Amino acid sequence: MDALADREDPSRRRWPDLRQGWSRAVALRARDVTQHSANASCIVFAPHPDDETLGCGATIHRKCEAGTAVHVVIASDGRASQDPDVISPDELVRIRASEALDACTILGVSAEHVHQLDYRDGTLHERVAELAARFAEVVDEVKPKEVLVPLHVDNHSDHRAVNRAVRLALRSAPMSTRIVEYPIGLGPLAGCRLLLFGAERGHRAERVSTEHHLAAKSAAARCHRSQLVNLNGHPRWRVGVDANALARFLQPYEIFFPVGTPAVP
Repeated sequence: MDALADREDPSRRRWPDLRQGWSRAVALRARDVTQHSANASCIVFAPHPDDETLGCGATIHRKCEAGTAVHVVIASDGRASQDPDVISPDELVRIRASEALDACTILGVSAEHVHQLDYRDGTLHERVAELAARFAEVVDEVKPKEVLVPLHVDNHSDHRAVNRAVRLALRSAPMSTRIVEYPIGLGPLAGCRLLLFGAERGHRAERVSTEHHLAAKSAAARCHRSQLVNLNGHPRWRVGVDANALARFLQPYEIFFPVGTPAVP
């Protein structure tokens, strides 16, 4: 979740209490799939380095601790999270790639199972077909039971693009492969709609307990220091995930929305 997301959706800053209330309400109504999730192999598709950790870090750690295969595919390199006069884009790409590997290592994902595709963030909506082809290659190789992807109604265009690309990639995948969406940059209106009407096609929301795995998720999240703190002291460095935002992702449950047939909206 990059600083760009905050610029796209000011409501993410203005409505913290509403977002917290939405998350608690959804968790209460959601079906607990903690045990099932632990044993389901998966690919986590992340638009930016850190989305994999913030959205489903505890679930990843739980799966890995159970010996379940997990791959992480990170679509973009994160270079656009800072202006180029604040830090060299190439240097920022190097930093964020290293942060992502460190975070995934803490979560239990080996380096060879972390696929960093290095597209420029902010442009993924222009590359949906190309992304879908690359995603399909990984899905065909791994053959996961489920794929985890940001919500199709997320506020960030990169997140929506990755969701659409995954759906395209899975059109020819076995029907046993589930698409499961996780919220990252969800605005209050979209959140209330999901709460009132349920997940897509009427599927009930699901929750996975973070118990015994929250410390690992927190440690992994703190690997993404370029998003949490000002690394070089430049007055225009943008902190993409402040303490309040991080706390919203460190809850007793991680929430997911299952999708039915992997159709393209």
